[in-house]
Order: sequence, then structure tokens, then C-alpha cells
Amino acid sequence: ARSLSFGDLVEKNIRSHNAWGLLPVQAIFSSLVPGQVLEGHIGAQINFPAWFGKNSRQTKMSRLLQELTVHSRLKISGNKEAMNLDYLVPLERSIVSPLVRDGTSGIPQALSVLSEYSLVREDLESLSELSSWPNTKTLFSEVESKVKAAFTRAYNKTSVPTPYASVPIKKGSKADFDNLDTVPEEEEDVPDMEEEEEDSLEVDSMIMVKKKTSTKKVDSAVPSTTKGNKNSKRGRKK
Repeated sequence: ARSLSFGDLVEKNIRSHNAWGLLPVQAIFSSLVPGQVLEGHIGAQINFPAWFGKNSRQTKMSRLLQELTVHSRLKISGNKEAMNLDYLVPLERSIVSPLVRDGTSGIPQALSVLSEYSLVREDLESLSELSSWPNTKTLFSEVESKVKAAFTRAYNKTSVPTPYASVPIKKGSKADFDNLDTVPEEEEDVPDMEEEEEDSLEVDSMIMVKKKTSTKKVDSAVPSTTKGNKNSKRGRKK
């Protein structure tokens, strides 16, 4: 604790007087000395890619749980934690069990539960994913493929009213965010003569203009038949 306190004092001196040359001293008091005194160690190798994967999955699950809580807010008074602990499994069973037990005849009952809690088709997949344990089959996987297809067709034909707008969020690219900080420059006025030159086909090097063939060569290549006509007329005279 004493070494960490010295490290804080050194950091305060660095910030207040811009004494950046004291950074090695701060590193010694804040990191090296506490580590030597505590003599801690790590039992296994730090695997950062695996941690990032688990963190990404946790973020996804939290987002799905938040969507379910918001969609069913009018019928459920609990928060996101209550949805996770109390409502996930009963909701999934009330929707999927009729499909497993009755097949296509259980589709109206499943649709009525979706409509009652203002859920959409994607929420059913979220329920199955959130309520299942690792390396175990979900209840929705026990539904036959033809029953799933019939359920999807019936859901698409039935207009389930929802108190929220289900609009997909478009992910913007990094270039779109970078362009937010840039101010568009004013375009300079360009004379009309330059625009006409740029639009000209002869000036543009990317366009090949077909050259006109000379008509004189064509006329000279065609033999004249005038003389032959005169001779033919003279031959007819008696």
C-alpha cells in the first residue's frame, strides 16, 4: 500500500508539472514493487482470444435478453434479471410444447402466446438460445422440420400487432463515421468551356472515336461505266 501511495504521488507530480521523465519511477512504485512484495503468479497461460470470444457471446446474450424484456414489457413487470430467472423457461415451454406435442395442430396455440406477449418470430429463437445449457439440445430442436415450416408460414400469414417498431438496424461503415467530422469543401466555379472540353469525345482518352473513312477512295475504287454505256448505244445504231 505504501508503494502504491508513492506511485500516486509521483503521478500527481507528473501531471501537475509535466515531469514525464518520472514515468520509470512511477512504474517501479506502481507495478514492480507491489508485484515483488505480493509474489503472485498465474496458474495457467492467459488466453486472450478465448476470453474475447466469451465476452462477445456474453454481450450477445445480454442484448437478446434486453430485446425480450422490451418486447414483453406490457405483460411482464419484471426487469431483465427477472426475465432471465423466472420467465424464459415458462415462455419457451408455452410456445414450443404445443408444437412438439400436437404438431401442426398446436400452431394456433403457439401463435396466441406470441401475440399475447407481443413477441416476434425471432424472439422464439432467442428464447431457445437463452434457456438452453451448453452441450444440451434445445426444446425447439425437438420440433419436426415440417412443423417448423408450417409454423413459419402461419406466422407470416398472420399479422401479429406489436406495440413497437421492428425495424432492422443498419450497421454503418467506418468511413461513414469518419465523414461526420469532415466539412464538405465548397465547389469552385468552373467555366463552361472547360466542361465542354471534358465532355468532348475527342478529348476523352477513355473513349475511342471511330474515324470517318474518306469517300474519295471509295469513288475512285468504283469503275466508271459511262464509257461502256456509250459504246453499247453506238452499237445499237444502224
